[in-house]
Amino acid sequence: MFYNYLKVTMRSISRNKLYSIVNIIGLTTGIAACILIGMYIWNEESYDKFNVNSDRIARVTMEYSSAGTVEKTAVTGTKTGPQLKRTFPQIETFIRTIKLPQVIAYGTKAFDEKKVLYADADFFKIFSFKMLQGNASTALALPYKIVLTTNAAKKYIVRLAATACRIHEKSNKR
Repeated sequence: MFYNYLKVTMRSISRNKLYSIVNIIGLTTGIAACILIGMYIWNEESYDKFNVNSDRIARVTMEYSSAGTVEKTAVTGTKTGPQLKRTFPQIETFIRTIKLPQVIAYGTKAFDEKKVLYADADFFKIFSFKMLQGNASTALALPYKIVLTTNAAKKYIVRLAATACRIHEKSNKR
């Protein structure tokens, strides 16, 4: 039975070539568009869902006009978080983060890092990243404390067991 359907389809395609090509291209384009739209929606809906409180995390962005063009950025001033918390009692906590290039030194080795993330002490109260060592609630409690990813720890320290080593940043005098 399937063979007969296939034979009739091939005859129809060979008799009406232009009509068949237009239909096949349209069907292919429609299916590809549906798949791409579905993948985009899935990606947007699953972004940062690994965080336990992902439904309660919001990102503050800034919109400004420059030379008649409206620009949007995820950077705000340092006083935005504290002011929002004072103004809206629904806000439990906030964090400020910034990525900057920095030279990181350990012993005699120095590493020029392009993206070092600086964050407030409440970073681990909002984001639920898994820590291999240490306590997330006290990890950033004091100034000059750092949290390393597994790859960074291997790069700087070579062994993960070193929890009390001294890593410092070389100041860039401007």
